[in-house]
Parts: sequence; C-alpha cells; structure tokens
Amino acid sequence: ALDDMRLAIREGREAMLLANRDLAAQFNVSTVTLTEVTRDLTVIQSVLSHLSGERSGGLAGAAEELAALAWVDGVFIAVATEDGGLSVAAMANLAPGAAGITLDVARQRLDGDLFREIEVADTAAAGDTARLAAWGVGGVFISPMLTPEGIAGVLAITSAGPLSLTERRRDLVRSVTREVAATLERTELEGEVEENRRIAEAVLREMSDGVLVIDQEGICRITNPAASRLLGKARTGLVGQPWGAFLPLDPETLEALRRRAYE
Repeated sequence: ALDDMRLAIREGREAMLLANRDLAAQFNVSTVTLTEVTRDLTVIQSVLSHLSGERSGGLAGAAEELAALAWVDGVFIAVATEDGGLSVAAMANLAPGAAGITLDVARQRLDGDLFREIEVADTAAAGDTARLAAWGVGGVFISPMLTPEGIAGVLAITSAGPLSLTERRRDLVRSVTREVAATLERTELEGEVEENRRIAEAVLREMSDGVLVIDQEGICRITNPAASRLLGKARTGLVGQPWGAFLPLDPETLEALRRRAYE
C-alpha cells in the first residue's frame, strides 16, 4: 500500500511538473508575442507619422520604417501611372531592379490583375518565382492599394529567406497599405484643389468685370484687379474691409442686396 502511494505521488508530481513546463512555455510565448506587437506598433506609428506629414520622409520614410520590422527585409511602394502601369515610388533595403522584377512576376502569376493579394512564402520552391531569389527576394507579400477609382498602386514586403507571415502580420501590412492609398488620394485631391485655385485666380485676374466676394458679415474676402481699377482702390483697401466702406450705396440698398443674395 505504501509503495502504491509513493508511486501515485511520484506520478502526480511528474504530471504537475509537465503542467508547469507547459504554463511556462505559454507564458514565454505570450511575452514574446506581446514584445513583438509592441515593437510592431512602434514601427507602424513611425510609418503613419511620415505619411501624415508629421515627419518629412513621405513614402520613402514610410518604406524605410516598415523595413525595420523584424520579420521584413525589404519594402517597395509602386504607384499607378496614367497609362495603367506601375512606377516604383519608394524602396528600402532592396537591390536596384528587385522591385521591377518582383512586379513582373506578380503580374504573370495574377494574369496582370494586381487587384488581388499575392503571397509567395518561398520563391525558390516555386518555378515561376525562382528567379526572384537571385535578386535577394526569398519571400514576398504584395498588397494592392484600392480606392473608389481603382488601384492606386501596391505595397510589397520581402524577406531574404522564406517569408513567415501570421494573419496579424498580414493585417498590419494591409492597414499600412490602406494608409498609403489614403495618402496618395489625399495628395491627388490637394493637387486638384491647388490647380483649380490657380485657374480661378487666372480667370479673375484677366476678367474685365470687377468681382468682389463678400461673406455673411459683409466683409470683402476676394477681389480682382478690375474691381480695384473701377473703384479706384488698391486690393489692400478692399480685402478685409466692410463693403459699405468702398461701395457707393446706402446701407438700406446694401442690406437689400445681401438679403436677395442669401435668399
């Protein structure tokens, strides 16, 4: 009976030691995962600061920061061109030409349809991607930048050896891709707004009719040279001034004009 008891105690102790080892291993994995997540979030914050303009790097700065991730070796960002192609706008830690050859392989694999993701864990193991290994690309993940107008470009991460991606890492790359696409769209809109502003200024400047833009408080906000000539006042004597100060009309007439305009 004592022998049986000793055997049961020993077996219970061994089982408990095994359970403790499992718990310790899980704790170590959790600690490693938490550390990796913290490190990744720090890098992504730096990427976003470049894209938002808080830091001056732009797309190049974002690519360099993204390449600092422990599980990433190289990065490139290619943007759509007017002829429907793709042009590499930023690259980090890649040999010259590596981005172009990677895009060519991706187009061939996707039949030219880069609206879909492509992931090659080990380029040496696949016949159509084996030539990428000569360019230092052992694995690649390409995420398309999609906008309401179509594809704005692609963002790609590469690894020197086989690429190991978890779903969390893929989601992280997708999030950065969406931010880059939003940045490109915002930059394009800002360019269009600036171009429209230049056109409007040119039209106003060349008009023979005088133009005044008056806000709801009756303050002049915009004028053109013709208005300055007709009223005999410099621009500085018009912009920022109440319209009653330079228009030869009585207050009742000005108020009637204001009501009619806003109605």
